[in-house]
Amino acid sequence: MLERICEQTVAIHASLNDPSLKKDCRNLVLEGTEYSLAEDLIKLLGVMKEATLMVSSATNPSICLILPILTKLKIHLQPCDEDSTSIKTIKQSMLDNLNTRYQRPELRQIFVVASLQDLKYRNMRFAELQEIEDGKHLLKKLVRDLIKDTPNSCALVTTETGDEDDGPTVSKRPKNEDSRLSELLDDDELANDTGSMSPSTEASKEVFNFLNEPRLKNQSSLDWYKLNGARFPRISVLAKKLLSVPATSVPSERVFSTAGFIVNKSRNCLLPENVDRLIFLNKNYKSTSN
Repeated sequence: MLERICEQTVAIHASLNDPSLKKDCRNLVLEGTEYSLAEDLIKLLGVMKEATLMVSSATNPSICLILPILTKLKIHLQPCDEDSTSIKTIKQSMLDNLNTRYQRPELRQIFVVASLQDLKYRNMRFAELQEIEDGKHLLKKLVRDLIKDTPNSCALVTTETGDEDDGPTVSKRPKNEDSRLSELLDDDELANDTGSMSPSTEASKEVFNFLNEPRLKNQSSLDWYKLNGARFPRISVLAKKLLSVPATSVPSERVFSTAGFIVNKSRNCLLPENVDRLIFLNKNYKSTSN
């Protein structure tokens, strides 16, 4: 609304000063200081609008965005010397409100770990240094617990992605032959590094390698996990659990908006079942066509 007012200043002035109007509307013309305030509000609220759209997404994980966006907004809302008194007051009010949100320690831990698992925010200071270090330790603990619960998770990933029909069929060896073979090959010198590591060491290695991956720029984190899930099997499992879309009422509210566009003055005789079908097509045609 404010952007339109500033864009159409000349047209608005011409309309409100038109002598043919039955009612005098010249008192509605904004003054220079009011236009300046509107322009400042556009700059201030534009960032809030973008942040709202990002966390309201119903198709992409947005839980990892909470702390990075919150940090950026707090920086954006810091009062500046060139700000007017009104803008400073608005900024301070919004900043006080944001400072009361997401302060529960157990909730922030989840947000920190979720942000660590999204490679786009690898180098961003989205929390205090100690809080980020605690998040890394929690990530290692979650990976270690996952290794203990599913010790053969690496083998499972390889098996699930492979094709069972490929390759020749291998005949089973007799049990006593397997036993002799195990005794022959059961040597620490020939042991696999991964198999010989404790769950704690293995978890630290996987997390360390993951945290040293290059930062993503344009690629989606979900697409990255599809390509690299086999390299980080436990972290990929955690990503499926943590990188979620938080519950939001935005999709349902958009359905109501769509219904308002369909049922208007020129289409007010539509049957209820036809309205339902039109809304269904509106919301599903785009996804099916892709």
